Amino acid sequence: YNEKFINKKINIVLMFDPIRSRIYYPNQNTCEYESFASEIRNYSINKNKKKGIYTLDLNPYFLKAYNKDKKKFEFEIDFHWNEYGHKIAAESLIDYLEKKINY
Repeated sequence: YNEKFINKKINIVLMFDPIRSRIYYPNQNTCEYESFASEIRNYSINKNKKKGIYTLDLNPYFLKAYNKDKKKFEFEIDFHWNEYGHKIAAESLIDYLEKKINY
């Protein structure tokens, strides 16, 4: 896959992790930290897109995966992605790039 994307001059994509607690608990009130983190995240996504930087918001991909499988994306002991989280992120990146270069 890399060669296809490099030939199209796509060599960097910024990927934005969703606020996962909002995926797991969509009907709960969010804390002040989540609201602030969400504002920063959305600002960063929009700013990068306006500058023409390839920007991938993982939220729709993670939301779809969670609604389907009900599996969490991080380890129980910390918030780093587990194997499943990395799998969804990789599949999302491939899907995003294929759409961007019209395969």
